[in-house]
Amino acid sequence: MKVPSYMISSYVGRRVITPSQRDVLFHAFSQRMNIIVCGNLGVGKTTFLNAIANELHHMGGTCCTGAKF
Repeated sequence: MKVPSYMISSYVGRRVITPSQRDVLFHAFSQRMNIIVCGNLGVGKTTFLNAIANELHHMGGTCCTGAKF
């Protein structure tokens, strides 16, 4: 089963994030800032990260995954 490909705008449309939060994300993207996504088990962190990666791809950017601490 393929998971649907979301964009950040779909999160705004479904009122998961506000337009102001979207603007903060886009500002972070444009400034090449690090973004931390955290939350409880099963709340949609991976899906949200996939939306961020999809957005970055459409903006011509790149995304680093699999960081080691």
